[in-house]
Amino acid sequence: FTIEFWVNFSATPSNFIVLLGGTAANTQLFITTKLNGQGLRFGLTGVAEYAAATQSWSTGTWYHVALVRNGTDVKFYVNGTNVSDDTYTNSTTYSGVLSVGGIVAGSTDLNGYLQDLRITNGVARYTSNFTPPTAPFPVR
Repeated sequence: FTIEFWVNFSATPSNFIVLLGGTAANTQLFITTKLNGQGLRFGLTGVAEYAAATQSWSTGTWYHVALVRNGTDVKFYVNGTNVSDDTYTNSTTYSGVLSVGGIVAGSTDLNGYLQDLRITNGVARYTSNFTPPTAPFPVR
């Protein structure tokens, strides 16, 4: 799969959740910044963190973020550059509420902007460094 989006922080992020799915404990798929506001994390709440990346953020700057799973490899790309290389073997099917820019409870909302979110099931769009898209994704 590939989950990608553009994000622009209005304030230095501190554990803001960018994307989250599911409604019950242990089924919530998350992409967040790390606790110190730097980097990225991907995992399941209450279960595990499957990927982590070191990344510094500046306010007022647009970043293209892509999380790609190809087989058991899972990688974060920021502005087309691979910033992590981890393993993910979970085969859980995620369903339920999808919250963009915060969690359903609303206590850790993104302080900034998120646009051009694209979730692609069954396709690892990027397997090496790439040039991020410059135009909006086509609507199908």
